[in-house]
Amino acid sequence: MNKFFKLYINENIKLFKRQSSYIFIILAVITLFIAYGIAVMNKNISDKYVEQERSNEILQSQIDGLKDQLKISNKEDDVIVLFAEKAVAEGYQVLSFDLP
Repeated sequence: MNKFFKLYINENIKLFKRQSSYIFIILAVITLFIAYGIAVMNKNISDKYVEQERSNEILQSQIDGLKDQLKISNKEDDVIVLFAEKAVAEGYQVLSFDLP
C-alpha cells in the first residue's frame, strides 16, 4: 500500500511539472465561474418571466370582470340615471344608448 501512495505522489509531481496541467486547471475554474454566472442569470430571467405572467393573469382577470360588468349594464342603471339627471340640471342634453 505504501508503494501505491509513493507511485501516486510521484505521478502527481510529474503531472504538475507540465505547464499544460496548470492551463487546464485555470480553464476548468474559469468554465465553472462562467457556468455559475449563466445559471444565476437564467434564474433571474426566469423569475422575471414568472412575475410577468402573474401580472398578466391578474390583469386578464380584471379585464374579464369589467367585461362581465359591461354585459349586464344598461341605460336604466343608477349611475347612468344619476349622471343624466345631473347633466340635464346643468342644461346639457343627454343621449344614451346601449351597444350590443
